[in-house]
Amino acid sequence: MDDVSLNTGELCLGNPALICRWRLCQGALPFLDRHMRGLEKRSVRTTDGRELITPEFVAWAKQHIEAHLIPQKNAETSQEVLMLVVGELGAAVMSKGAYVSLEDTSKEALFARAKMSETERKRTGVAPEVLFSETKDGLTVYTDSGSALSALASLGLDLAATLGVSVNYEMLNKVPAEPVALFSDEHGIVVAESVTAAEAPTLCALSKKVEDFYAQYS
Repeated sequence: MDDVSLNTGELCLGNPALICRWRLCQGALPFLDRHMRGLEKRSVRTTDGRELITPEFVAWAKQHIEAHLIPQKNAETSQEVLMLVVGELGAAVMSKGAYVSLEDTSKEALFARAKMSETERKRTGVAPEVLFSETKDGLTVYTDSGSALSALASLGLDLAATLGVSVNYEMLNKVPAEPVALFSDEHGIVVAESVTAAEAPTLCALSKKVEDFYAQYS
């Protein structure tokens, strides 16, 4: 991916301590405030033990996005990804590049991504991708109930609440038998392939709401 840097000057990042990937639409970042809340809940440290995700850092990130991301409607910027990389030496860099949708949206593939994201949650405090499943009784969120949530996961819960849908939590130990969707800061709400609205009306409705929101930028 050919990235366009949003930074000037030379930085010494060291190894990445945190990488956030957020979906852009027409050069703008939907759900900016949710992304910033998700960022401030993360915790990563430099090699000498300093906390990197401070209120000052989050304020810098938001100001940087507001100053450098210029909404523009054209084919090249219709779908992009903003990447924030925080290095273990204390510096950070932002770049953007073309958005690439998921090739494999099978239940097993979404489970694998969520499982990898859970590893990140244990390290940083927030999972960037969370698996949800649906039964006739409501939604199940596969993460620790006490964990802070990423932008799209928190949005999903808020939307579910407006629909009066009950929610419970389970740890992600195996592929759920029920219909699933991945709530991803990079990809939005991805319902597993072959899942129909009749099988998972809430998950499909939430996915459509988010895609309709993205479409408002087009």
